[in-house]
Amino acid sequence: MQQSRKPAAALLLMGMLLFTGCVPSEVRQEAENRKAAYEQAFENKVRAEYGESCALRKVKCPIASKTASVTPEITYYASDSLTGQILLDKKRYDAAYNPTTDVLLDTVHTDGICNTVIRALPIDQEQLVRTSVTDTAFLEPMFPSDTDTLDKALAPGNDVSLIFHIITKEDLSTYRNTDFNSIPVLQKLTQNARYSRIQIISVKDTNRIDSLTGKLNVLQFYPGQHPFVTNDRRSFGHERGTVDAYDLYHIRNVIVLSQPQDYQPYRVEFCE
Repeated sequence: MQQSRKPAAALLLMGMLLFTGCVPSEVRQEAENRKAAYEQAFENKVRAEYGESCALRKVKCPIASKTASVTPEITYYASDSLTGQILLDKKRYDAAYNPTTDVLLDTVHTDGICNTVIRALPIDQEQLVRTSVTDTAFLEPMFPSDTDTLDKALAPGNDVSLIFHIITKEDLSTYRNTDFNSIPVLQKLTQNARYSRIQIISVKDTNRIDSLTGKLNVLQFYPGQHPFVTNDRRSFGHERGTVDAYDLYHIRNVIVLSQPQDYQPYRVEFCE
């Protein structure tokens, strides 16, 4: 099974500035000062959590922005947290460290936490071709460094949002609501996550899997209707224009499990 990974970021990084040409010099200097002041503390925290053999790379203090609610004036500021990459067992994980709270968020355990949900689904695990998980900002979820299981991630007080995109070669037409509503892991996710959604997409073949993967965050599936996408250029035998996503990506059928209100079982929608 191939898992697609997204660039990681904590919620604190939302609104991060991509182009810093408009940022006042004093804000840029503040970001540099915060990096210089807390980079060592960041590294110490990482080593305390993951051992002396790990390393911290690409540390920076991001510059974020916010817009006033009344006027369109934009204010830039140095983030409270530093970001970087943890090099651990020859793998790289994204991380963010808040020196004020001494909290380290990272993606070291993200795959393990999210795969607990995927493995609990009643679908044929051998026919999965690609999975990806994001938060509601379409970024790879980050968890506190001491959170290494789904149970810990869903502990009271934690703010967890997970959106699963699962692509399989299996025909999903034989499944029913009862196949999903009695699964303990899904019940736990429903009761403790702030938001969760699982889209299981069955494809007839994998010829267009890469193109489909690139559209997962914008495709919305509902019973009785197909999403349409813009085909920017002549490709896949289609002219430019609006195209049925099922036709373009060879989608067979889709199951959507969306988190309901009041801790009820998942609402399961079957989209043909």
